[in-house]
Amino acid sequence: MPTLNIYIARHGETDANAQGILQGSLVDLPLNERGRLQSQALHHEMLSKNIDWLVTSPLIRAIETGEIAKPHPSIPKTVDPRLTEISYGSADGQPREIARPLYKPVMAQWARGNFDTRVPGGDSLSECAERVSEAFTDIVRGARF
Repeated sequence: MPTLNIYIARHGETDANAQGILQGSLVDLPLNERGRLQSQALHHEMLSKNIDWLVTSPLIRAIETGEIAKPHPSIPKTVDPRLTEISYGSADGQPREIARPLYKPVMAQWARGNFDTRVPGGDSLSECAERVSEAFTDIVRGARF
């Protein structure tokens, strides 16, 4: 039976990450210099891997990370919005100190298994998990062995 290897990488750093700003799906920023260097380091790690396909979320930081990190320019890329990170709703784009009172109680509910709780205007963990799971199912089905 053929083996399918899936490599998952988080996007490189953005200025929002560096400044402690909560960055969910409603904040769409490019990589900063450190994030580009992180992506180049990932590129060097991926050179020894047999990569057939790149799938990324539509967020600028994810696309940019993938483009820098992919080991060969000819590798096809698919943008799948289901891979977009969770939305923190009204907490997105806020400094963590300001956002914490909005998202901390939600995360406490998630820790207790209440995955349908959400920050106002944001995604529930259930919604996010469902769409990401569907995306991975389709990725596996679309893989070329």
